[in-house]
Amino acid sequence: MAGMPSPWKTQCEGYVSYRWHENGGIEVQDQGFLTFSGKAAGTIAKFSNRLMPLLEKYSAENGIPVSWLVGIIYVESRGNDWACSPCIKTNSKGVAVCSLAPNKCGGGIARDGKHYSCCAYGLMQLIETNAVDGGMKNGAELLGNPEDSIRLGAKLFARLVKISEGDPLVAVRRYNGCSVCVGGRLTKCTPGCIFGIGGQGGYAESFTMAVNTFLELPPGPVAPPEPPLVEPVDYEASVGSPGVLGLALAIGVGIGAYWYASKRNW
Repeated sequence: MAGMPSPWKTQCEGYVSYRWHENGGIEVQDQGFLTFSGKAAGTIAKFSNRLMPLLEKYSAENGIPVSWLVGIIYVESRGNDWACSPCIKTNSKGVAVCSLAPNKCGGGIARDGKHYSCCAYGLMQLIETNAVDGGMKNGAELLGNPEDSIRLGAKLFARLVKISEGDPLVAVRRYNGCSVCVGGRLTKCTPGCIFGIGGQGGYAESFTMAVNTFLELPPGPVAPPEPPLVEPVDYEASVGSPGVLGLALAIGVGIGAYWYASKRNW
C-alpha cells in the first residue's frame, strides 16, 4: 500500500492499533492489510469497475480516497443501486428505527415509475432527509440513481472525516450512527470488534477489508453503464452475509437522534 501513513492509533486499551495511508489503505498493527477473498472480492471488483468514473469524480471533488467510497458502498448495499432498507417502526428488540431519525419513510416515485418507502435509499443508503437536503424531491429518487447517491454520500462522508479529525474508521462509525464519537475518539469501545469501534455487524472491520480489497484489485477496463433495473433487488437478500450487516439496516439502528445528527447535518 503506497503513501505516507498516519501515526498508529488505538481507540481503547486492549484493542488493535491501526493507521491509514494516503491511498486510503487501512493497516492493522502486526496484521497488515486485512482483505476479503472469494465472492466478496468479486462483488467489490464488479461494482467498483462499473462505478469508477463516478467514484473518481466525487472522491476528487470531496478530497477523499476512492477506496473509502468503495468501502462504504460495500457495507451499505453491496453495490446494489436499488438497495432499500426495510421501512419498519421497530427492530427485533422493540427499538424504534426510522421514526427516531426522524425519517418518516414517506418515500416517493423512483425511476421505474413506482412508489417506494424505505428507511434508507440506494447505493450509499442515505435517509430521505439527506436526499432532500441534497436537492432531490424525496429519497426514492436515489433508487437506481448511482450518480446522485455517490454525489451526496461522498459529500456526507467527507464532512464526517473532517469532524473525525481525518480518521476514516471513526468517520464510518458516524456514518453508521454513533452516540460515543467525540472528535476523532470514542468515549466507549464495543466488545467483539477488533478496533473497539463497533457498529452493526462488524461495520468498521468490513469497511476496512473492503477498502483494502479494492486497492489490491488488478486494474481493469471500465465497464459500460448497466441499464436500470425494472424491479429493485430485495435488499436483505442482496446483502447476504448475516454476520456482516446483521439485520441489513445499514443506517444506525436504535441510536435515534445521534443517527439523525450524523446523517442530517451538511
